[in-house]
Amino acid sequence: MFDSLIIPTFSDKLCNWAAEQPDHIAIDGPQGAISYALLKDLSTAWAQWLHLEGLRGGATVGLAIRDETLHLVVTLSLLQLGVKHITLASQDSAVQHAYLCETVGVAHCLADFDFSLPDALPVLRLPASPPDAAPLNDSVRNDDAGIYLTGSGTTGVPKIVCFTELQLAEQALRGYGDYQRERVYRTASVEFNNSKRLRLYTLYLGGCCVLKMGNDKSIHDMCRDHHVTWLELATFTAQDCVRASQSLGPLPAFTRARLGGARVPIELRRDFTKMVCSQLHISYGATELGGMTFCGPDKVTDERETVGSPLPSVSFEIVDDTDQPVPTGVVGHVRVKAAGMADVYIGNDEASQRTFRNGWFYPSDMARMDADGYVVLHGRRDDLMILNGINIFPAEVERMLENLPEVMEAACFPLKSSTHGEIPVAAVILRNSGAMTSAELLSHARQALGVRAPRAIAVVAEFPRNTQGKVVKRQLADQFGAPTAR
Repeated sequence: MFDSLIIPTFSDKLCNWAAEQPDHIAIDGPQGAISYALLKDLSTAWAQWLHLEGLRGGATVGLAIRDETLHLVVTLSLLQLGVKHITLASQDSAVQHAYLCETVGVAHCLADFDFSLPDALPVLRLPASPPDAAPLNDSVRNDDAGIYLTGSGTTGVPKIVCFTELQLAEQALRGYGDYQRERVYRTASVEFNNSKRLRLYTLYLGGCCVLKMGNDKSIHDMCRDHHVTWLELATFTAQDCVRASQSLGPLPAFTRARLGGARVPIELRRDFTKMVCSQLHISYGATELGGMTFCGPDKVTDERETVGSPLPSVSFEIVDDTDQPVPTGVVGHVRVKAAGMADVYIGNDEASQRTFRNGWFYPSDMARMDADGYVVLHGRRDDLMILNGINIFPAEVERMLENLPEVMEAACFPLKSSTHGEIPVAAVILRNSGAMTSAELLSHARQALGVRAPRAIAVVAEFPRNTQGKVVKRQLADQFGAPTAR
């Protein structure tokens, strides 16, 4: 664990970087490059103006800011003022905005476009640049600063956690030390919670946040033209990268890549390291605490499809249904504890009691830890299927199907049956249309998995995904309709 007494706040860290490396680029965005010295001045100017407009420490506001540079600068100014905030993403619905505002107690919103809040909550439209305002004095600073982040949640209702500056700093130091003074590009917008958090990590560590330069620029172009040294991708974006590399070739030699946010199939890992970037890293983390494990290039194409070993400052255990540690190599429930971890979901006592227990966070993931200390995920606890008393892990089925050269991605999920319990079925995306039939896929699965094989396999063009890129298996199950036992 880190000594919280010596960890500076984001505001203090920004001042330190501005003094230590004033000309180092902090943000490389569509409007141009912003140095650390300029970023400090801009965030202070916005803080002065927002204070003049009535924002005070302890308040909670919503951010509806699509411009990524402005979003980051205003975020830093709110931290400086001690104002909590939550992102009201433009891709979310008015119903979602209303739920978030009510749950965390938003009083008003800051926006850079025409935006309205439920119940006529006031919206402060931000000017293009902060007007002149009186300097802040030290008494303005409030230690109540925090950022609300949301997770997808299995029920469709977002789970909300709140992090202080100290907790975010602890997360950055624990899992992202490699980003210090690096140029980091993440393809997802800052409106997505974990993309925003990553950019804050990067700034805390003195790195450069490279922002998307328009929709017509490929990832290859971005990495080459903006000298990206770390590329952060979701799994489905990595698949796009593999396809693009067939014509564009690999990424520049100075670019390293990091994948996370969803399971990364072994064939995708192999294709990515062969065609896109040999310096591939895999991370396993959660909205509730940041990084938990990390896998370097030496193990990334390991047949086990490991997500690496636990980070040094993370307590990581695999336990049974009674919270007792299971033997090495046995599948059980993941539980972790680490500095910077949330301990409650805002406005959701039931989920809090289920997920945060006795100082541990239970992410509902099933996994095993092998003798070498490497972790292998076996899917979500809720995804475990029981067919006539037989436990079936979706990840086992998905790995088997994705080992077929014709299959690009697979998803396994249950269909409820009053007779058999849960009937395993699967959907696959083929590398080339017509490469295999459903019957051929079923034959391979039955040979490899026996009674644990899916009873039906559908070939689809694409998977439904949520905003984080994760496959929405409930929608796939709806497409199957009523099950037919076989």
